[in-house]
Amino acid sequence: MTSDSGDRGRDFPELPPGPHKAILDTFNVDNPFFPGYLGIRVVDVRRGYARLEVENRQPLSNPAGVMHGGASFGLADTAVAVALISIYGPGNALLTIEMKINYLSRSSPGRSPPKRSCCAPAGAAPTPRSTCGRAASSQHAPAPLT
Repeated sequence: MTSDSGDRGRDFPELPPGPHKAILDTFNVDNPFFPGYLGIRVVDVRRGYARLEVENRQPLSNPAGVMHGGASFGLADTAVAVALISIYGPGNALLTIEMKINYLSRSSPGRSPPKRSCCAPAGAAPTPRSTCGRAASSQHAPAPLT
C-alpha cells in the first residue's frame, strides 16, 4: 500500500452531518478512553474511511527516543475502529481479533513529521501517512450493545 496524503478520503462518501459530528466529538472532545489518553484525534471520517493523527511527542516514546510501538499500534487500531463505526454506527462493540504491523522506519519526537497519521479504509489495512509502517487487522462486529 502506498502512503496516504489524505486525498484518498475523497473516494469515500461523506457522512450525514449528525453522525459525522457525533464521531468527531466522541473521539476529539474530552475522550476519557485509551485513544484520548494517547492524544489521538480524528481528522477526517467518511463512510468506511478514517484519518487520525497523534502528536509525535516524548511521552509516547521508548527509552531510545523512538515512538513506542504501542502508541503507533493504538493509532492504527483506533483508525480501523473509527472507519468501522462510520459503517456500523455507535453502540456496536467493534473488536480487534488480530492485528499486525510491519515497522519500516522509526518515528522520533522532533523529527518531521511532528504528527503521525494513519488512514484506515474499511476492508483494507490502515496506512500510516508517512509510511512508517504497514498494518493489517481482522475485526469482529457483533450485534449492537444494549
